[in-house]
Amino acid sequence: GVLDAPFEALIEVTGPDRQSFLQNLLTQDVKSIPLHQTRPAAQAGRRGHIEADLWIQERGESFFVRVAADRAEALLATWDKYRIIEDVDFRLRICSV
Repeated sequence: GVLDAPFEALIEVTGPDRQSFLQNLLTQDVKSIPLHQTRPAAQAGRRGHIEADLWIQERGESFFVRVAADRAEALLATWDKYRIIEDVDFRLRICSV
């Protein structure tokens, strides 16, 4: 069955620039993730400190990013700040495992 995971948030990242956008922000080589595979990654700040540990999954037309629920809003705010001309969108989804 499916269990609620209230301690985690799921962010769906879509748009034609999704891969290059995430490639520039995360520690994982996003371009090398095979379809339907999940890899660990991190969001680092400007000084190189880890701001969020996460998991990223290639879904074909989107990426799913799973992150601790208490870090989701800050992560989305950071990504929104760095989204300048990229055609990318983020959507917070309910996380279940």
